[in-house]
Amino acid sequence: MEKVSCPACKKEHIEVLDNCDNCDFPFNGTEKERAVHIGRFINKKGVLIDSDTTIKKIQKLFFGIAGFNIILLVIHLLLGPLYTVNSFLDFIFFIVFLICGIFIHKRPLLFTIAPLVFMIGINALYYLIDPQLVLRGILYKIVVIGSLLYCIYIVLKAQDFKRKYDVG
Repeated sequence: MEKVSCPACKKEHIEVLDNCDNCDFPFNGTEKERAVHIGRFINKKGVLIDSDTTIKKIQKLFFGIAGFNIILLVIHLLLGPLYTVNSFLDFIFFIVFLICGIFIHKRPLLFTIAPLVFMIGINALYYLIDPQLVLRGILYKIVVIGSLLYCIYIVLKAQDFKRKYDVG
């Protein structure tokens, strides 16, 4: 038996089929049907590139947040013991975002959800202490949380594509 490789997903088949059992490529379809299928498959596969691009941008965002918090840490330490709690929180933010930035390529979903939960948790704590604290830096918080949610959405779409089409 001859092996047939699907032109769309590249999966090898031992027997000739009407359609690829992985991506549904029409082996016996017209030239137009096959071309349309390959075009749609390539378009869907773009989610993998989008995911990689988004992860790289989020990594830069994490390193930026970590750097910003190191600067805040130094400022709060210079201002004295009155800012001990602020210094501690700056250090925690620095550690969380630095670790997530370093490891985001290994486990993108985990290292995107972790800082999101951390930020939401810290803001819930701020709200319990003083509801006005939640409003400080609200634009910054909206941008960061929105970026994290978008990254989670894209990563889930990429994982779904990999699972559906058996792409490594």
